[in-house]
Amino acid sequence: MRLCLVINTLSMLDWFKSSLKNLNELHLTGNLSTENNRYIVIDGLRELKSLKVLRLKSNLTKLPQVVTDVGVHLQKLSINNEGTKFMVLNSLKKMCFDSPWTTRALSETVVEESDPKPLGKMNGSMDKKASSEGEQAKALFEKVKKFRIHVEEGDIVYRLYVRQTVIKVIKFILIISYTAYYVRNIRRSLKRYSFESIREESSYSDIPDLKNDFAFMLHMIDQYDPLYSKRFAVFLSEVSENKLRQLNLNEWTLEKLRQRITKNSQDKLELHLFMLSGIPDTVFDLVELEVLKLELIPDVTIPPIIAQLSSLREMWLYHTPAKIEAPALAFLRENLKSLHIKFTDIKEIPLWIYSLKNLNELHLTGNLSTENNRYIVINGLRELKSLKVLRLKSNLTKLPQVVTDVGVHLQKLFINNEGTKLMVLNSLKKMVNRFLEAETCRFLLARFA
Repeated sequence: MRLCLVINTLSMLDWFKSSLKNLNELHLTGNLSTENNRYIVIDGLRELKSLKVLRLKSNLTKLPQVVTDVGVHLQKLSINNEGTKFMVLNSLKKMCFDSPWTTRALSETVVEESDPKPLGKMNGSMDKKASSEGEQAKALFEKVKKFRIHVEEGDIVYRLYVRQTVIKVIKFILIISYTAYYVRNIRRSLKRYSFESIREESSYSDIPDLKNDFAFMLHMIDQYDPLYSKRFAVFLSEVSENKLRQLNLNEWTLEKLRQRITKNSQDKLELHLFMLSGIPDTVFDLVELEVLKLELIPDVTIPPIIAQLSSLREMWLYHTPAKIEAPALAFLRENLKSLHIKFTDIKEIPLWIYSLKNLNELHLTGNLSTENNRYIVINGLRELKSLKVLRLKSNLTKLPQVVTDVGVHLQKLFINNEGTKLMVLNSLKKMVNRFLEAETCRFLLARFA
């Protein structure tokens, strides 16, 4: 059995004198001063025959006899009495500071250094001081000597101080290491934000996780209200966006689309769709439609249902890099005769257009600059064996070789070079017998007249 006591008064110890006979370990912390034999109260320790470990933390100036008596059956005795040394030192320091002898001795030193002659007068004056001050100083000398002898016998205080300092340094290093480790983990975790719980709870399984500043900002928002992040996640989902697009497209009823159908200069029925999120499904119910214009629809896929447009012969893709499904491509390969494409970057030209084997007319408007061989994308023109009319509106400095190659079966070649001089004409020699029209390159007319 183990017992630890923190005591304020020795009277607190009366109860354990004979009641804890099986006690093995006892820790006493408090005032056990030997003044007036106050420690007589702990004489009951002699009754603790089973006591093996005794720890005393107090301000003892000498060891009580009872501790010596019980020591015969103790296995371990620990006394922490170092605080007393500092208490005695503080007391002596105060007495030395306040002692008249200290003042007098220091005064003599100053006088001796400045003028040695008055020393005799000072000594004479000292002899006349009250004997009580001398006795007081004498007693103080004795106390200082005894204290010095007692304290210089060991270096326990020093070793305790060093031990405590080492422990504090180790604790500090552990705290810093612990903090650095978790701060690094916290920083790493704050740079990632997962919507896994939202993906599991909702139908939007494509919500992506976020990283870096975006993730950190959402973590900060979560500190205010996590509901904001959940609502924000809806706008990161492509599924959600597509649902919104479809909802907007559902507004285009068949009657509304028929009102937008017009007749063009060639007396063909034409429908122009501008800046929509996709192609409304009702468009494919317009079986009489002959020309379909799609402009500024950046993310669109032509579905197989386009085969319902049995009269469709012409399409316009203005800044619309459309994708296409295989059945839809099969339909356009057989039925599409004319295609107009307008682009900013040549990469916007859909590669599937080069498989349109029955295409007769192709109109390309955009940057076909020969820098870095960018026009290599149009090399697929060689596959268009049925092509009769080719119109290029660009800023060419020389004619791409592919245009010369397809020229053998072209009936008309239109070049609108928008003021840029076409430097190389040799490639057009083989096309002398073809009808050639050059707009803003009028010198070509003279060359082939």
